[in-house]
Amino acid sequence: MQKIKKRFKVHPIFIELPKRSQRHRWRQITALSLAILLTAGCSNPFDDEPEVRRGTIGFVSGALGVISVQEPQSAIVARDILSAGGTAADAATAIAFALTATMPSAASLAGGGMCIVRDNRGDIPDVVDFLPRAAQVPSGGASRPSAIPAMPRGIFLMHSKYGTLKWEQVVAPSENLARFGFQVSRAFATDLGKVADPLIRDKAAAHVFRRQDGKIVGEGDALRQPDLAAALGRIRLRGVGQFYGGPEAQRLVEAVQLAGGSLTIEELRNYRPAFRAPISFPWEKNTVWHFAGPPAAGGAVAAEMMAILMHDKRFEFADPDEREHLLAEAAKVAFVNRMKNMKPDGTYGTDAAQFVQKDYLDDVEDRIDDDAVIPLNQLTSNPINWPETPAAVSFAVMDTFGGAVACTLTLNNIFGTGKMVPGFGFMLAAAPDDRGRTYTPLGPALLTSEYHKHAYMAAASTGGVTAPTSMINVIARAAAGPLSLREAMKVPRVHYAGTPDKVFVEADMPKERIEALKKKGHTVALTKSIGSVAAVYCPTGVPNNEGMLCLSASDPRGHGIALGGN
Repeated sequence: MQKIKKRFKVHPIFIELPKRSQRHRWRQITALSLAILLTAGCSNPFDDEPEVRRGTIGFVSGALGVISVQEPQSAIVARDILSAGGTAADAATAIAFALTATMPSAASLAGGGMCIVRDNRGDIPDVVDFLPRAAQVPSGGASRPSAIPAMPRGIFLMHSKYGTLKWEQVVAPSENLARFGFQVSRAFATDLGKVADPLIRDKAAAHVFRRQDGKIVGEGDALRQPDLAAALGRIRLRGVGQFYGGPEAQRLVEAVQLAGGSLTIEELRNYRPAFRAPISFPWEKNTVWHFAGPPAAGGAVAAEMMAILMHDKRFEFADPDEREHLLAEAAKVAFVNRMKNMKPDGTYGTDAAQFVQKDYLDDVEDRIDDDAVIPLNQLTSNPINWPETPAAVSFAVMDTFGGAVACTLTLNNIFGTGKMVPGFGFMLAAAPDDRGRTYTPLGPALLTSEYHKHAYMAAASTGGVTAPTSMINVIARAAAGPLSLREAMKVPRVHYAGTPDKVFVEADMPKERIEALKKKGHTVALTKSIGSVAAVYCPTGVPNNEGMLCLSASDPRGHGIALGGN
């Protein structure tokens, strides 16, 4: 492919992509120089740049927004969308489709996810539920149950309500990435390395992910996906209707069954994403925390943990040596409630919002002792076991208008079923089961103010069962202070989920804090890393007359990227 030399214009936060090649620019310069020589009394033609139309990169310059994505190249796509005048929902739509190309281990047209989104009208956020659920009537001969493809309709639903740019424009970048290729990121290469051998046993997957020398592609290698590009191109031109109905859908069902998956045309046609109400509770200064709840039960855990910690500013006023203890005890209470109330499909048998109400929080506050643990057998007599796998990718975006989106996408297992749909170029999502292939840990979050119509924070996380606890470790420290979001992202984390009855702490935690946990009665186990978080935070809120005073942060435990911020 012919290389194009690029001119970069540096803005306070972002680098704007070029509008024309260097060769064309120099031709312009030559022509304009001649004009200057022949015309007296005219102003410098470079003083007035031609107006950039909305929808074109460069329409917005300077502060465009803040972005945190667990795969770098999709973040660049989001930056371009914001630069073109798009909203956070436009950028999130572009990220989601881009990830199907750049992070197919966790994102796919056959997968799904959950987002929480709001715009600048100040309304209560919507939770967009497009989780990849199991087929009700598995087709005969399926070697591994596959989920019903959910992502195209789910992302379309979000964009139809909250997007402002044309559908074609937000889908096109993903098609270009798949068609013309990109360099494999460290994030994707890490996932490839985990399952290289079984992945390339699938003929269709091997055709895409195996190099000519027989080895799997690695970091920095060029990756092109023409079949995926064609599928994305059809979605760009025709919308998502053809994907779920008509000849295209029938061809997809046949291809899924050929790949050993389970899907019928009726299940594909009948799949519907849904808007759901978040789990919400008030905080200080007219702000409200919002979490995506069941059937992504991780949101219920995260919401309850955050409500316990923020209640009466207990976490804020706690000594630094006590914060790990409070995090562990809040997680213990929340996971016990999840165990008692969660059904196999991730829904709760009771209203999860009751666990963030004041009366309940007053009772929990009295039960959590600053100097001692709550014995697990006082909360439950049943074992708690969560075998969930870290097979997901998360991102968070905020625009300058006050819009915010946080999402987690998943295939319910790394590379889903391990089978690629022939002729379509995307991996099949695994049907959720009781062996760790599940969407239940998901649960992104927003902090907003409907009174001021401001957005303050957006966050999402991955890491299986550790996803909700890792997110709360970060956003609780950032919200309560004195640490900034970026500082909070670096602090060693704690995790508790019940089985085993131990507090897991990252190995680089200071010894004195580990000893403080032991003195309070915790059984401590060391681990290398706990979860991965994507988050953006604007402490003064957006929109703001003083400008966009925000931070974006990329988790050092992963290989993502953060763009924008002060």
